[in-house]
Amino acid sequence: MSDGSIILTFIPLRDISQNEWALLNKTLQIMANYGALGAKTSQGCGVIEIKENNLPYNDENPKKSELKGKGDKVKSPNLANFFFYKFHIKFKDEISNLIDKKVFWTHTSDHYGFRDYWGNWKKLWNDYHLLPIAFHIRDGIRHLEGNKNERHTIFGIGGNYAHGSKVFVSHGYKIDENDEKTVEIRIWGYDTKDKIKNDIKDQLENCLKEKLFSKRENNEFLESCSLIEEKTGKEILEGLK
Repeated sequence: MSDGSIILTFIPLRDISQNEWALLNKTLQIMANYGALGAKTSQGCGVIEIKENNLPYNDENPKKSELKGKGDKVKSPNLANFFFYKFHIKFKDEISNLIDKKVFWTHTSDHYGFRDYWGNWKKLWNDYHLLPIAFHIRDGIRHLEGNKNERHTIFGIGGNYAHGSKVFVSHGYKIDENDEKTVEIRIWGYDTKDKIKNDIKDQLENCLKEKLFSKRENNEFLESCSLIEEKTGKEILEGLK
């Protein structure tokens, strides 16, 4: 839809139990509250808000005893090993003005063939309240791990030995229609050492100052970067029956 809304329709191909509906609803809630839905979630895409849910049993918790089935399973990430962070990034000027001033980083100074598409930045912010800074965030937190091999294990690698990232980031999105200076971002992941998780919490503001702006003097436009919510997958599971 033109406003960025989508409608998801689930068509059962067999009888679906009450607990299976509850599991589906809980999964969607976790995505909406802490993670994202769809492709390229490690690169900023997929943050959603559930406007309406008319699925069966959408107010029920799944039975904890039935969360894990029997038999051979794909070695998928375990929710118990996830972490979820939300940060608020506040600027000293309205974000539309900062886009007009071209203060954000877009390309290296020696990349003469690069074209700035500030009109796209403006449209994303004006029409969808989205600030496309996931790349900046991701580039910053990648360098919190100094060991190259470990960095590739955590954040993924391309080429012949390609594998996906265990850490995901969102773009910035507006959380208050009356606040033109603040965006919220999400960082979440799984099977990640405590050191990296703590470094992200403690050093994200420095990472933004290093990677977010086109010039070092533009750091003055960043007022604060605050962790406003922290959750573990284990805590989410403990909240189930």
